[in-house]
Amino acid sequence: MADDDVGEALESLWGRAAVNTWNARRAAVLAWLSWCRDRGQDAPTVPGWTKRLATPDSETPVRSRLAIDRLVARREVALQEKTLFTCTGCSTKPPPAPRKSSGSTSRTSTSPGAAPR
Repeated sequence: MADDDVGEALESLWGRAAVNTWNARRAAVLAWLSWCRDRGQDAPTVPGWTKRLATPDSETPVRSRLAIDRLVARREVALQEKTLFTCTGCSTKPPPAPRKSSGSTSRTSTSPGAAPR
């Protein structure tokens, strides 16, 4: 399957769908093809002309792939946000500045009725 075939399939299936539907389906196809390539399969790519669309009523800008990669590379960004940025390519605001911790970062559990440490 050629790259343009993937784009044409996206257009024929969801080309007239709502913006959020288009973005979600496009992201799912991108993630699936990336997953296939990561496992050694000869998978096509989603062509550049099938761009992610900005939500008309959204004030959140669509982030470029480069901007997402820069966010993922930051050490202070939590794994959950990195996963969100990478898997969905979603447009989000930059994560808040990291909180300064006082002491150990390990979490301990206490049994019911026990005083917290």
